[in-house]
Amino acid sequence: MKENEKNEKQSEVHGFSGSSRKCLSEILEESHNCLNDLRLLEAELEAEVANDQNPPNNLDVDGLAKLTDSWYKNSITHLKGYNSGINKFSKNILNNPQYRMELDEAYTYPLNLSNYPVTNQGYKSKLASMQRENHEELLKAIILHLLKIGQCNLLNELVKEIPSDKPITIDQTLLNQFNLLNDIVNDITAKHDLTKALNWFKEKRKSKPSSGESALDIIEFKFHMLQFTLLLYSPSTVNDIDNSALSAYMYSKENFSSSMKSHLDEISALMTLLVLRRDRNGAQQLDTMKKLSSRISASLRDREKVGQAGSVSFASEILLASSSIHTKEAVFTNLSNEFISEYCKDLNLSNDSSLFQCMLAGFVNLPSFYKYNKIQMKLGKGLKTANDPTASSTDANTETMVDYVSTFRNDLPFQLSGASSFLFSYHPIFICPVSKEQLIPLTDDDRNSKGMHEPNPVVVLKFCHHLALRESVWQLSKRGKDYFKCHYCYKRHKFSDVKEAYFIDL
Repeated sequence: MKENEKNEKQSEVHGFSGSSRKCLSEILEESHNCLNDLRLLEAELEAEVANDQNPPNNLDVDGLAKLTDSWYKNSITHLKGYNSGINKFSKNILNNPQYRMELDEAYTYPLNLSNYPVTNQGYKSKLASMQRENHEELLKAIILHLLKIGQCNLLNELVKEIPSDKPITIDQTLLNQFNLLNDIVNDITAKHDLTKALNWFKEKRKSKPSSGESALDIIEFKFHMLQFTLLLYSPSTVNDIDNSALSAYMYSKENFSSSMKSHLDEISALMTLLVLRRDRNGAQQLDTMKKLSSRISASLRDREKVGQAGSVSFASEILLASSSIHTKEAVFTNLSNEFISEYCKDLNLSNDSSLFQCMLAGFVNLPSFYKYNKIQMKLGKGLKTANDPTASSTDANTETMVDYVSTFRNDLPFQLSGASSFLFSYHPIFICPVSKEQLIPLTDDDRNSKGMHEPNPVVVLKFCHHLALRESVWQLSKRGKDYFKCHYCYKRHKFSDVKEAYFIDL
């Protein structure tokens, strides 16, 4: 039943999304066509005025009227289709009692923010501090969100709207650090300038020397690889091959030496670009460069080292782009996202949006509260508080307090998702459906650790993606000699059709 409801919701959402996108695209196309025709007419009028000719005849005016009428009628038709989709979606999903959820029924522990309707005066004495604290935490979440998305200039306006009895100060040092982050990210994505980012890495390396290669070192090495390529194919030296190659070589000599031991394959592949840097007007030489770059990239992918897959794939991406690196916006965007993550980590902050985490927690956990409270109401154990208009009191002056705060996680009869695993949480023990043998599967991080190997790992079947232990599949296939049927869906497989399963710890 739940699966049918889920499929019905998905069908409605996809149908609404498809019809809306189609209608709006057609409106946009009609508007563009109308605008282009108006511009052509404007150009003709300007040409006639410039040539001191007579004003346009009635035929042109009639054509303009027909043009605007056609645009208006077509737009109205498409808008009707769009509104029809909205009405259908609202009727089947938004206004469907089956999917409706009242937040007050779902969660009986209100935050008591300043805009929360509190009618009983007795609450003010004991919940004033809670109300202030919750309001401040919400404002902090909004402030951090604005800082992380680079909207630092909006903070002053936000602070002005904060009531004077609830002062919140913004740490100027933190504000300056996020301003710097915004400048660095803008230079990377918009200007393709890595200077500020490289200077930041240099300062961190001086202040926090580390033994061994860390995540910060790997990201810094990616920046060095990209800077090497940018110097080699700089637009300012497009006709000066010798100087660009010399600049790139000197940069690599200065910055690649410390990474030579752990990233020799990537550096060797990048250095071949110095040899391939030729007159790009020669089609044959350009074709040779592309083929060799692709071959080197494939070789790098085949020799990915444990724990360094990220830098290897990034080197392959740069090699394939090479001379057209400035047109590959995804390279700069992805690298800037990695830099943001490391920058926030250095500030002991998550790079995720605090508002997004709050909303995600609500989406994941509110259904559990809703289901629990519905069960309690059926059992006649629903809470009646002073906020409930049906609640009765023998003494109007008696102050009724209900402790809304759950001090311990185990106070609830169900478990809430942890802060680090809102959506993806699985039991750490895998039970083979064939042999019933129990196994704690290795995560992707465990596999990258030295000495971590599972002799009987979990495998996934190729054609149906069901899971089992390798030894069980080996026995089902009569030691790899025969076809076997999946234990769930009975699809036929060979032992060579199974692959080791990867469990990602989110």
